[in-house]
Amino acid sequence: MRKAYKELKQLARHLEQRRDLGNWAVALSLVALLLSIALDAPDWLRIMLQAGFIGGFTDTIALHMIFTRHRYLPGSGVLERRKDAIVASLAETMEEHILNPSLIEARVRELAAGLDQERLLRGLNAVVDTFRQDLIRFLGAPEQRQAIAQAVRREGGFWGDMADAVGVVTYQDIGDRIVSGLVVQVQGFRVDAAILQAAGRYVGTLDDFLLLPGNPLIRRHYGSEKSVAQILFEQLDARRLVIDKLSTYSGAEIKAIVERSIRHHLAWLQAFGVILGMAMAGLILLLEAALGLR
Repeated sequence: MRKAYKELKQLARHLEQRRDLGNWAVALSLVALLLSIALDAPDWLRIMLQAGFIGGFTDTIALHMIFTRHRYLPGSGVLERRKDAIVASLAETMEEHILNPSLIEARVRELAAGLDQERLLRGLNAVVDTFRQDLIRFLGAPEQRQAIAQAVRREGGFWGDMADAVGVVTYQDIGDRIVSGLVVQVQGFRVDAAILQAAGRYVGTLDDFLLLPGNPLIRRHYGSEKSVAQILFEQLDARRLVIDKLSTYSGAEIKAIVERSIRHHLAWLQAFGVILGMAMAGLILLLEAALGLR
């Protein structure tokens, strides 16, 4: 029994992947109808087969009209004709149900709740390691050394200029020492628990920093009372992003994308059109028999 159930399950999975299942169902229903007529089958059987073929055939035409445009089929080719409306609808759905602020907020809180300190430290230090050598090269570049020396010169005053002039210590030497000290600091810098705690006291927890308005860091650097999430969401403009992206596709390309995604599911609509047509005809025949009409 279990083996038979397993085999039936595998057969159903195989049939589900067949994109031509619907066409086969309609074709078989037509062959069965023609045989019933040729062999003078009972009326009830011929009527059920006729209803099954009509149900499957009309579903096939309707589904074909969604993807392909024909002049003799009014309303056909809806995917190509209504491309802009479909794109706008997809963008609206994306904005309302996928990339809306409440869902993003819930996801951020979920991620923040599962983020332990050790994992956060590893992530931050991985970022630091990624940019460490780039920062060292930036600091050691001749133009940066020159810029630091010039900054020291502006602050050196009379005695600084005298020391530079007589060679006691030059501004360039001071700039080189500052750069060397910065390089040593950058090479040994690691984010530790103390730094993390100090940052937390200033900006709050991670979810507070991202979600709560009036963050002091954002206020100081961007002059805004909005939260980080609000600023990012406004900059993202999910609806416009989806519209701009999908608008680059032609009607034929959108049709191909949709067809690839749901074509094998639509084949089941054709098959069920046959089955439901036969079932409805059977129910009507039973009702007529019960009422004495047949």
